[in-house]
Amino acid sequence: FSINRHFYNYKTSIFTPSFGTATKVRITSQMGTHQVIEQLLHKFKGPSEDIMKVFLMDSNEQEVSNDVAQYLNLELPILQQVLIKLTEQENREILTTMTKYHKRHGVMSRLLSSHNPPIETSV
Repeated sequence: FSINRHFYNYKTSIFTPSFGTATKVRITSQMGTHQVIEQLLHKFKGPSEDIMKVFLMDSNEQEVSNDVAQYLNLELPILQQVLIKLTEQENREILTTMTKYHKRHGVMSRLLSSHNPPIETSV
């Protein structure tokens, strides 16, 4: 049976939207990635990967970008490898940024400590 064009799956005890129905989850810019994924998984409990895919898009975008579209038909093991490579690249960038910060922080700290003007007090 159907309620608001959502069909009840007796095997999973989940209501799912009919094919082609746009279903939305409200998120804000204050939410982190983990929270967004939790919202999606809560909304779409038990989806079959064979029949459903979930895409995150900016509200001002009308369609999936070419950057995303190139990954849509890849198998999961390939996508996992791409994700591993992107994570490694991100970690290298973080390490580079932190190294630069610590070097510059050290230089600035030494300069500030070597140029302490005498403090004058009056009684």
